[in-house]
Amino acid sequence: MTKIINEKLAKLVNNQEPINHIYFANSNACPPLLACQVNFPRIEIILEGKQQMLWADSNGKVIEKILSTNDLLYISAQSWNKPIWTSPVTLLNILFDKQQIGISLLHWDGTQLIPLEQINTPRRGPRVGTFIIQALTELIWQNQSYKQNQTAYYLIHSLLSNTLDLLNINIKTSSKTTCLYEAIRQYIDTHFREDITRDFLANIEIEHDK
Repeated sequence: MTKIINEKLAKLVNNQEPINHIYFANSNACPPLLACQVNFPRIEIILEGKQQMLWADSNGKVIEKILSTNDLLYISAQSWNKPIWTSPVTLLNILFDKQQIGISLLHWDGTQLIPLEQINTPRRGPRVGTFIIQALTELIWQNQSYKQNQTAYYLIHSLLSNTLDLLNINIKTSSKTTCLYEAIRQYIDTHFREDITRDFLANIEIEHDK
């Protein structure tokens, strides 16, 4: 397990670093050029610094805000958001796929986006996270931020807590083939802009033979 990601998430869940503001992106209409848009819900949390961000609400109104440390943006499935990279910032990105949760720790140093750590964890056991997301979906359509409705805050907090629980589950050691597949998939998730080389594949096999 990636230690830093676990520690950052635990501090949010345990209110050592409480969430500051919560915002909702809930529109798939007319995403601007270079906007981020996927088929699954996502969370972006500013850990350090500030991040200028664009998104649209349930009415299609485009919102532009500067998010500060511990501000959180929840992006519903198929909705878009567009980060505008201007100053150094560190953020945590969580993607809730149907089969797994992908968590990335990213840093913009002023010139480039650097992936610091990344982990994928299966969504196993009771479908707690799925039902929390369903409740959030219902709430988002009413266009209420947690300032008007504390339920939003508690649902987001519960979703982060459930994610941390899944990270802490002790999963039995997988077979060599499964481990190799997971290592390749994680490499692609992190380095999708780069080529996969034979040397990289050979090194992975050596590591899993140890």
